[in-house]
Amino acid sequence: MSLFAPVVQPHRQRAQAPRQVLARDDALLASLDPADHAVFTGIAAWQNPQGWAAFWDHVLPGFRAHHRADAQELAKAFTPSTTPETRFATHEGPHLLVTGRQDHMVGRRDQLALPEHYPNMTYAALHGAGHNVHLDRPGPVGALFGTWLDEVAGRR
Repeated sequence: MSLFAPVVQPHRQRAQAPRQVLARDDALLASLDPADHAVFTGIAAWQNPQGWAAFWDHVLPGFRAHHRADAQELAKAFTPSTTPETRFATHEGPHLLVTGRQDHMVGRRDQLALPEHYPNMTYAALHGAGHNVHLDRPGPVGALFGTWLDEVAGRR
């Protein structure tokens, strides 16, 4: 299993970090459509042209396409007793969890419990990355993911 900035606890119970904006370009932000501005500034740690380009290409299409009512129903059903860690035994396979130290959305501190349930998990909290850790720090994330893929291939 490979996880990038995963939710571990229901929203009301998350140990969320304070919000941090690592770069902000006010001219860019003023030029955005109000709906795009709201979602971009609500998620992105890098609010500059490079951050917007990555967000536009990789996040915004999915955000626009997802069905919010279905997502709300799933969120209602998500409780601490429904997590895989409470329902299944410890798993020994190769696992990877990559998160951003500046992620204010999912509760990075909650993720620290996962390596106990997955003893062969590589856990990395990358500085300079928010919730879009794969966009904010593509080099380290790619290297970690490549290593994990090599591990998975070696265990087959």
